[in-house]
Amino acid sequence: MNTALNKMCINCKATLKKQTLGLNVLYYCPHCGIMTTANTM
Repeated sequence: MNTALNKMCINCKATLKKQTLGLNVLYYCPHCGIMTTANTM
């Protein structure tokens, strides 16, 4: 059930950190520095 809450990085499979920027929700990987929006996942 936890897979819906924790997004995984495409490259290193690490758990992404969720950040809210205005109306956009971003997911940031602390390992490889990739930042993606919630819309692309």
